[in-house]
Amino acid sequence: MPIERRLHAHGTLARLRFEQLDAARLVENEYEIRALIPPLPYLGRDAPKSEFGDIACPKECRDELERTAARLIERSGKAGLADEWVVRMLTGRAFDLGQRSIAIQDIEQETPRSLRYSHIRVTLMEGCQARVRIGTVTHLGSGATAPPTL
Repeated sequence: MPIERRLHAHGTLARLRFEQLDAARLVENEYEIRALIPPLPYLGRDAPKSEFGDIACPKECRDELERTAARLIERSGKAGLADEWVVRMLTGRAFDLGQRSIAIQDIEQETPRSLRYSHIRVTLMEGCQARVRIGTVTHLGSGATAPPTL
């Protein structure tokens, strides 16, 4: 793998193929996932409340999604290896990760998939610059509120 420069920009949507190989180095299992590199902060419906309140997609958010034909992504996926490896991978070339166990997750999967300890090979099938935005909606309350106590 070339280590002198990144071949893909941060903000890449990567499609990766993982192969688990048996003792004879034949493909035993194969999985494809899509993941944003680097991942976004987790903002899904089960996300904990932040210091700023509920992090969710209220009506204004849903209206904007419909208006722009955008898609709400609740998770970034999990590439199973360091982001820097992914952005330096050549498209279409398989890389041998050796014997290991890893967790991978497609952006559409609810939970990660754990690949048991085995010989694993990974290929970057495709990488494209994703247009991902984090939006906010601010509501100003009407009426007086008491100042914070210090």
